[in-house]
Amino acid sequence: MKSDLLYGLGSIGEFLGLTKKQVHHRAKNGQIPTFHMGRIICANANDLRAWLATAGHGGNYAEH
Repeated sequence: MKSDLLYGLGSIGEFLGLTKKQVHHRAKNGQIPTFHMGRIICANANDLRAWLATAGHGGNYAEH
């Protein structure tokens, strides 16, 4: 079974179609659901799918 963990800005960006810089900016501002494993920004693919379905690209995750 494949893990839903997206480890690092590159993996998250590839999943969302964003650059690493865009992912970092959005994560820093609470616009996408991410968490840290040490110093690495990570995300759960299922959480991102749910976020996309409700908040979309312009939503602020911190508000949901």
